[in-house]
Amino acid sequence: EILTGSNLNDGLWHSVSINARRDRITLSLDNDAASPAQDTTRVQIYSGNSYYFGGCPDNLTDSQCLNPIKAFQGCMRLIFIDN
Repeated sequence: EILTGSNLNDGLWHSVSINARRDRITLSLDNDAASPAQDTTRVQIYSGNSYYFGGCPDNLTDSQCLNPIKAFQGCMRLIFIDN
């Protein structure tokens, strides 16, 4: 889990960028890079053919969603994967 430290439910558009390289994941909110989240153990990041933004589908039985109750509610636009 990566936390931004900021509330995003303010009615404004925000820019979010996630960069994953080796065992480090960096989240940038509104072009301000937060402290990198780094795991001390080796982490593998899998890029599959399905992506879920803001929550988990109800029919996904083996989901590893940490918090299915507080799912994202709002609008998303201009989503890019791998640039």
